[in-house]
Amino acid sequence: MIDSYTDEDGFRSKDLSDYLNVSHETFERINIVVAVLDKWRRTHNLIGPLERARLWRRHILDSLQVYQYKDELASKWIDFGSGAGFPALIMACAAADSSEHFTLVESNGKKCAFLRAAARDANLNISVENARIEAVSRETYDHVTSRALASLPQLYEYSERFLAKKASCVFLKGKEVMQEIEDAQADWAFDYELHESFSHTQGRILIVKGLTRLNQ
Repeated sequence: MIDSYTDEDGFRSKDLSDYLNVSHETFERINIVVAVLDKWRRTHNLIGPLERARLWRRHILDSLQVYQYKDELASKWIDFGSGAGFPALIMACAAADSSEHFTLVESNGKKCAFLRAAARDANLNISVENARIEAVSRETYDHVTSRALASLPQLYEYSERFLAKKASCVFLKGKEVMQEIEDAQADWAFDYELHESFSHTQGRILIVKGLTRLNQ
């Protein structure tokens, strides 16, 4: 790695602006989150050296691109399996000047402590639920997000009870996404869109609306 703002492949933090409209204030908040991540990751196993070496493209750009698919009137997000904060913590950096609120669900207590510390230092509008998804109190949200947590059928099982009437799911998926969609169609009706990822040639952003369980 050249420095903390440059990935091993040469992708720089400022290169985010080649793909997305990133304000100066958003950059500042992301940099605060990264500083907290660097402080905590050495003792809390948040991400390894290999992942830190490709942080800006593989994790921050990957996360930030999700925010462009938000509904104009959305105000409440819930993120499953938030881990080291991708994508929700980074999206909250982009939304910090709005009234949007992010609920981050994570079962690992040490990771929850990191999420709260990063949110506090960057002044982000988030709350952290230290619980399994099944144990989180039912409340409806405009968007459900998740990254690298589970297959699509399982994500639908998690998401169903949290979705407001016109809500959508925004999931970061990989090359097997079409097989996952086919598997999910056995038990669920839904409309979907697929978009290419900025951060990985085989990555896809899956937008799901109108999720309804079949044979209820």
